[in-house]
Amino acid sequence: MRLHQLTGDLAARQDGEAALRFDLAQAERTGPGTMSFRYKGTLEPYVEVGSAGVAKVLLRYGWLEEARPLLNELGRKYSVLPGYLFGIAGVIDTLLDAYLLTREPIHLARLERQLEGLRTLYLFEPRTCASLLPQGRTLEGLAVPGEGLLRVSCDFATGCAGVLRVLHRVASPGPADFMLDEVMPDEDVMDPPGGAQGRVPAAGGG
Repeated sequence: MRLHQLTGDLAARQDGEAALRFDLAQAERTGPGTMSFRYKGTLEPYVEVGSAGVAKVLLRYGWLEEARPLLNELGRKYSVLPGYLFGIAGVIDTLLDAYLLTREPIHLARLERQLEGLRTLYLFEPRTCASLLPQGRTLEGLAVPGEGLLRVSCDFATGCAGVLRVLHRVASPGPADFMLDEVMPDEDVMDPPGGAQGRVPAAGGG
């Protein structure tokens, strides 16, 4: 799609649409109005292998009805991991996309619910694990566990950097990373009035 937008090559867009139709053909219905994708035997909601990643692309193609069953699958408060590619942070980012592109309150309500899940389950103070650190060493601030919940991770895909980026985007709505939203003809679609000055409102309108 982006190649089509940049060059006007209609074949590029058609190839993208064919790829999306192929992906959607692999989806499985999980309930009334919900669909997901199976990865290694498990239905997954994530950006890397599940509903969230496909929904991100569908939204940018304008296939809102096709995206809706996938977005409906993203209502869980908790996830196995906190990270961006394979965790709740990426799901939150997708729901923010959905809200900014549709202004439908349901996506905002789900987003707020998952933010609470992220805060209560995964954010912790590393100093609480002081007994595991070398003597005399202390850590300040907050962190999240990375891949496999085995250690604190600072990278974008699985750790603190990705979680921080999503939290920043919720506080200062704007284009998503890696999606090339800046080449969209309607440049302010992902940049609501107030831009970086206004946090996405609370689901209750506050």
